[in-house]
Amino acid sequence: MDFLAYLRNNIIMHAIVISGVLGEERIDLVLRITSLLRLQAPLEMDWAKLEELRPAGRAILSLWADLQWEYQTPCIHRNVPAWLKALHLPFIENKRPTKLETSAHTGRATTHWGFCSEGGIDLRYLPVLQAQTNLFGEDHAFAIQLVLNELMQNAVDHSSAERYYYYFGLHENEIHLGMLDMGVSLPAKLEQHYDFEDDLEALEMSFKLGVTTRRMRKGGLGLNHTFEMVKDRLGKLVIVSRDAQLRRYFSQRKVYRHVLKDRLHGT
Repeated sequence: MDFLAYLRNNIIMHAIVISGVLGEERIDLVLRITSLLRLQAPLEMDWAKLEELRPAGRAILSLWADLQWEYQTPCIHRNVPAWLKALHLPFIENKRPTKLETSAHTGRATTHWGFCSEGGIDLRYLPVLQAQTNLFGEDHAFAIQLVLNELMQNAVDHSSAERYYYYFGLHENEIHLGMLDMGVSLPAKLEQHYDFEDDLEALEMSFKLGVTTRRMRKGGLGLNHTFEMVKDRLGKLVIVSRDAQLRRYFSQRKVYRHVLKDRLHGT
């Protein structure tokens, strides 16, 4: 009897159906799976409905692969589309939870790229980005570099995470880029230095100029710079950490604030 057959016959699995799009929009589903992996709850995941992997989706799958290894959570993958198999994503390909080198997470899917890094500023993305100047345009490519460097520095300085995951790419003529980690959440870090009513207020505070958790030198610039660059380009900013989610749509001048159903132990 092979390993997957053993799991089906001997372990009660949590059945999860992946929706049509995997990315930053269905954060409820993403956090549910993330929580189950941390709880070592065996998963049986059905991918039949998945039609699109957004840029953030690649980083999410890398995160899940590492969580599966860390907590040794059994996972069965059913009905994986051929186009998804062709991307050779570690979370779907690994039959048993295995720790992977960061390079195993590196890859692309048509017009977006994902990377995994262990500490420090990771510049492996730069040659890829520079080779795609015609795709993004020089101004936007430079902005991608600035934002990624700021987010990396923030993750390295404050998250205490062993690894972080980042991505950039195009989706329906929009530039998407971002960072994920499973370290100390933003609210947990900020509450060591500031008072706030709840995690939603903490996320709002994190983008203010001068707000920092550094002890020995001035800070509070990185996230504020990111905020201003996205605002100047009338973009969308999404931040999720611990018990809260904040979404700002600058072109529409709208802000959405939500309390999460499942806690995110990271950002």
